[in-house]
Formats: sequence, structure tokens, C-alpha cells
Amino acid sequence: MRYYLIIILIIISSNLAAAGENVAMDDGTPAGEKNILSRDKTFNLSLSAGVSLMQGSTTYQIGGHVSTPTGSDKVQFPLSELEFPLNVYMANIKAGLEYGGKWRLNTGLKKNISRDGGRMKDSDWGIPWEDPPGSGTYYWYGPDHLDIYSESKTRADAVIADAELMYRFKEMEYGTARISFYGGLGYRYQNYSYECRLIRQRDYRAAAPPWEKQDAQGDGRVGLTYTVISYIPYIKFSPEIKVHDFIYFEAGVGYSPFVKLKDRDNHILRSKISKGECEGYALMFSISARAVFRNFFMEIVYAYDFIYAKGKQKQYDSGVWSATIEQKNFSTARTAGVSIGYNF
Repeated sequence: MRYYLIIILIIISSNLAAAGENVAMDDGTPAGEKNILSRDKTFNLSLSAGVSLMQGSTTYQIGGHVSTPTGSDKVQFPLSELEFPLNVYMANIKAGLEYGGKWRLNTGLKKNISRDGGRMKDSDWGIPWEDPPGSGTYYWYGPDHLDIYSESKTRADAVIADAELMYRFKEMEYGTARISFYGGLGYRYQNYSYECRLIRQRDYRAAAPPWEKQDAQGDGRVGLTYTVISYIPYIKFSPEIKVHDFIYFEAGVGYSPFVKLKDRDNHILRSKISKGECEGYALMFSISARAVFRNFFMEIVYAYDFIYAKGKQKQYDSGVWSATIEQKNFSTARTAGVSIGYNF
């Protein structure tokens, strides 16, 4: 019976608040205000799920200073470039926890739901040839001449995990809009993996003799696999505009000067593995709009990310170290998506 009385009292209190009653309670607080205070939760949880389209590419180049078991040398940069596409649909889930109206902990996970990433492009410049064989006489078209080019079909896998802690350091009102400013720290882990099947490779060195030419036609086998993993701690600034208590607009600017990147290229048919370790920076931009309907909400998001890193690549032929060469990595990703969620 006691529980029924409590429920009845809660309903009566809610109705008084909705009607704008201002009846004084025992402690002197108006009933409407008392009800508002009772609904003021310290923690607010939100969960959402959605889909997005990611487009862009991740690329690595090698060249410059080269060390081998027999010595060292300097070659043009780039000597070789491999561009891997980022054209996949992603599924994502997000969880947000707000504390005291000022602190926000946001986490997210994305995983691709399509695997046809597009075509990988492999380009080589300034590749010399020997003529006649064994003569030690080499020819080339120069460091800027595209000598060998190939395209491959790819099957891609992508995983992106994010976590960030934000603090509202300023808030202001302008008419019916409330503007909040957040700043904080975040961490992102992203992993892109590829299987590549050669379509066709062309050798553009017209003067090279037939035994030096590297024209090739794909046979459907996986000839190359590639994985690149990025570790990105970042700082972020994010203004938010709330209009009429149910429309939200938010922008985000993130920057990381401490990107660490590792990649692994396995040329299966040549028994050659290349491992790179690079450091650099990342820039991240995003804009979003969210509409709230009672506890449910819908959100659309657009994001742009750029990563640049440089370091060294170690190459192994049949498991034996054969060379260390300079490497650069850079990637761009544009993402547009929609999600629905619930505020608890």
C-alpha cells in the first residue's frame, strides 16, 4: 500500500508542476521548483547506433636514404607509392555519459559492413634497367618518370575506436539559443587492413629490353596484404548550439601532434615483407545536427580527418633483412552518416 501512495504522490506532484502551481512545500520551496530539482539527474546516459559512408585513402611512400647489408645510398623520393582506398560503409555505436551538466565522456566504435574498398594503385618512379645483362651498364628515364604502374582489387576491413573526455568551460544565451563551449582530451585507435588482387601491371619503360619489362596480368590470387594501425591521442575544442531545447548543432576541431603509426606490407608472391614505424600529426573536423523527440534523437554527422607521419621502413626478403628506407604515410577520410539514439 505504501508503494501505491508514493506513486500517487509523484503523479500529483508532476501534475502540479505541469500546471504551473506554486504551492509552498513544508520547506518553503514552491512545488514546481521542487519537482524540477527532483528531476535533475547527476548522470545522463545516451546510446545510439547508425551507419555512415567513409571515403578517402591511406597512402605510403618510400625513398630517400637507403641502408642495405652492403652499404647505404640515396635515391629519389618517392621511389614507390602505394595508395589504398577507403570507400566502405561503416556501422557505428556510441555511448555518452554526462556528469553534473559540465563533464562529458563520449565513446564510439565503428566497423565496416561492406568490403569492396575500391582499387589500390601502385606506382614506381625512376626504375633503372641493365643492358646487356651482366654488363653493369644501367639506363633510366630519370627520377620523375612513372615507370611501373598497377591497379588491384581490394577487400578492406576497418575498425575505429574513440574515447574523449570533455568539459564545458563556458555557456551563454542568445535569444532562444544557448551556446556551450567544450574542451578536452581524446584517444583514437584505427586499424585498416587490405587484401589486394592484381588487375594489371604496366611497364612504361619503352626502351627497356623484354627481359627487364615487368608487365603482368592478375590471375585472381591475393598478391599483397597490407595493414596500417594508427594511435592518436588528441586535444579537442567543441562549440554546441541548442535551439528551442530540441535542436542541437555541434562542431568539433581536434589536433594531435603525437600520432604513432605502424604498417605491414606483405608482397606474398615475392616473399617480401615491409614493416614501417612512423610519427606525425593528425587533424580532425566534424559538424553535426541533432533533433530530440522526447527521449529519442536523430543525428546527422559529417567528419574530415587527415593524418601525416614519417619514419623508416624495414624490408625483409624471405625473412632476411634486406634494406631500411625512409617512409611517409598520409591519409584522408571523409565520413557522412546518420544515427538514432535514446537519452536515459
